Amino acid sequence: MSTPAIDINKLAPEERLALIGDLWDSLRTKPEELHITSAQQKVLDRRLDELDSGDAAVISWDDAKRRLRG
Repeated sequence: MSTPAIDINKLAPEERLALIGDLWDSLRTKPEELHITSAQQKVLDRRLDELDSGDAAVISWDDAKRRLRG
């Protein structure tokens, strides 16, 4: 891996979070380039099946944020 063009340690936390978002968005543009293992694919398929069947335990986004914030 090469040395980054910016010193991330000099960025404010908000700037680092924005950078993470930018990196994530860049990966989403070509999902076919992201390779997962067969085990990971099985987990994803199982979770999608649970969602489709209504058997998945889900919570609202507001509840998830509350839980994360403690």
